[in-house]
Amino acid sequence: MTQPLSIEQRRAEALRSLDLLAPLMLFMTAAMARLIMVVAVSYPGLDDPAFYLLVAENLAHGRGLVIDVLWNYQFPFDTVTHPSNEHWMPLASLLMAPLFAVFGSNFQLAQTQGALLGAALAPIAWRMTREVMEPLGSWRGYAAFAGALIAINPLLVYQSVSADSSTPFAISAAVALWWGAERANRSRGFALAAGLSAGLAYLARTEGLLLLGLLIGWVAWRAAPQVRWRQLALVALGGLAMTAPWWLRNLTAFGAAMPSSALALAMLPDYPAMFHYGPSGFWDAFPFPNVGEFLVLRLQGLGHNLTVLFVVAMFVVSLFAVVAAIRLRRSPVVTLGGTFGALLFFLTALVFPVPTQNGTFYHSVGAVLPVLAVAGASGLYRSTQILGQRLFRAPGFTGVMTCIAVTVLLGVQFALAVTASSDFHGGNKAYLLRAAEWLHEAGVAGPVMTTQPYSLRYASGLSTIALPAGDPPTTARQAAERYGARYIAGFGRFGRYPQALQGTPGFTEMLSERGLWIFRID
Repeated sequence: MTQPLSIEQRRAEALRSLDLLAPLMLFMTAAMARLIMVVAVSYPGLDDPAFYLLVAENLAHGRGLVIDVLWNYQFPFDTVTHPSNEHWMPLASLLMAPLFAVFGSNFQLAQTQGALLGAALAPIAWRMTREVMEPLGSWRGYAAFAGALIAINPLLVYQSVSADSSTPFAISAAVALWWGAERANRSRGFALAAGLSAGLAYLARTEGLLLLGLLIGWVAWRAAPQVRWRQLALVALGGLAMTAPWWLRNLTAFGAAMPSSALALAMLPDYPAMFHYGPSGFWDAFPFPNVGEFLVLRLQGLGHNLTVLFVVAMFVVSLFAVVAAIRLRRSPVVTLGGTFGALLFFLTALVFPVPTQNGTFYHSVGAVLPVLAVAGASGLYRSTQILGQRLFRAPGFTGVMTCIAVTVLLGVQFALAVTASSDFHGGNKAYLLRAAEWLHEAGVAGPVMTTQPYSLRYASGLSTIALPAGDPPTTARQAAERYGARYIAGFGRFGRYPQALQGTPGFTEMLSERGLWIFRID
């Protein structure tokens, strides 16, 4: 006859069941939040997602890695149609292409895939928290709070449904940090898997190469001497398995393994200079910043990254996370994740200040948010415990209520983000479709010079080239003549334009509607 379970045994069984259900519940909550955001984000908002969608469509249609857009003039392509990914990485498109091949090209389909992929970050944060906090005692409350911070985080929710590279990078990099922090030092399988994940992160965003280098250095420092070289080789092999085929492809297509010029990105004086056109090449009369501008840009980059980290990424919690990370520094996950976050923060701001002010750190910070949530859950609870003890003699109650209040605040931020995203994407869709309608009615066959080359290509189907927004109209005319563009379509003010075209001989204004403007090149 089976002996009845004791109270302790029943409690243990209940906790085991809860431990199995908690990650699933967090995933479902995160997926639901992201699917709600799908409704709000009705159209690709910027050039980045439009690029990934266009390349995925070309792959699905059997055209391969090609694009019918000149996004900038760093590479002297002879025609508008050329090999893609000279600047941005391929993973986001590679993930979407099989779905497009089977079900047809569809933005909502790509969003749904991103929503389900991005939802996996919440259970990853739960699992990370368990590994960090379990040796210290109580962990389930921390894990649930950390998972909730990720599940309804407005930044992560939005990025998941944007169809860009942020979510594939966040998932692959977070897994590499999780597996590489401790497991890779002692397990052959996890060493190889961590290297593969870091390599995948690089295929999503170039910052993944920084992660792969950090991971190799980490294993060299942390692995036991008797297995160090073996584990190092496995991590490097995993990374090379992902990166080497891509570098070979780039050598064939562009003549360089990593064709985008890091020097050009580092020396940009402003964002419009990214689209500089030099008749003799990109570097012709390139507008390098002076010493004062060079320093100011880097200070601005640091200010931008501080805003992203402490306001946009995880409002309220980030400050507590940074403080708690110092206390949890003995945890390999926190130390490795914090080191990667610090490198991302400072290198993007100090080396590439203009790109980071236009999205580099914003798009890559998701990789370290699970680690930030781990430290933030601990730091916020413990800090408010101390405050509660001093003020109310109720430390536990104060800590729990503060965590609940922060979760509610995140819910409010999420609701506001849904509304803001709906307004922005709806407005952007109206501008782009109106431009496409006008161009088709005017019988324009392309290419069209524009401030949003990928977005206008996605909306109109016309080939497009970038407006050299920091250059004078005479230079814009040279680029237009080289590639056969007869019209310039712009959205809002960008660099010198449209003011530089108004009243300039050889350019006739054809349309001006609430920020949309079109000029004919006579």
